[in-house]
Amino acid sequence: MMNDERESGVLIKLERVPNGRDHVELIEVMGDLNRQVTNTKLSQYGEELTILGISLAIIYQVATCHRRCLGGHHVYERLMARTYNLACSEYSLIVRGLYDEALNLNRSLGEIANLIGLFANDEKKLALWLSSDVSTRKKNFRPVNVRKSLEKIKGGLFLYASQDWYSKFCEDYTHVHPETKPNVHNEHGQGHASGRIQDEGLNYSIGELTSVCTYIALFASQYGGLQDLFEELSEAIDAVEEA
Repeated sequence: MMNDERESGVLIKLERVPNGRDHVELIEVMGDLNRQVTNTKLSQYGEELTILGISLAIIYQVATCHRRCLGGHHVYERLMARTYNLACSEYSLIVRGLYDEALNLNRSLGEIANLIGLFANDEKKLALWLSSDVSTRKKNFRPVNVRKSLEKIKGGLFLYASQDWYSKFCEDYTHVHPETKPNVHNEHGQGHASGRIQDEGLNYSIGELTSVCTYIALFASQYGGLQDLFEELSEAIDAVEEA
């Protein structure tokens, strides 16, 4: 069932559910309305969006060899490109009120964060990954194996997607089960088909996206030699923590 009411106060009364191309166009109309509502709410997230923006700038520059090409296998550059594309897609879903779908992508970002954390601290694992075939990757580099390896490094200091974090994202936003109810980000437990602006969902998803992109960007800035952006990001983080 399509929602016919927006939290913005805009009410779309549908006498019938459009069919064919009209339905596709309705999706665009509803997405535009939700984006407008979200943009009015994002003024509350100035500092967080600053951190997200700096992080994405770092990730993009490393992904594209913007300042200089470091040569070599370019595996980090490819991981940064995937990270950037996922993050942009997640943000687009967030502003349209599709929070579950956005957080599903965030799970993939968490997997990348763990891989980067592992490779930055274990060059042998990186070399094995680079030379591995599909069978070897499935055996040694499944998300659970990467997590367990990270747990042994400095007490899990570089672990981003912990077991609890990963399980929550799988259960709530990725895998379908009998209790699945879509886009429930409100105190009433109301699920929604199509996008719906919900303050709880906006706050949580923006926070998760910013957190994982910041983690990845801190590694990327050091790898890419972007010391100025590393310092800018660190200062922005410190400002938020002090506040």
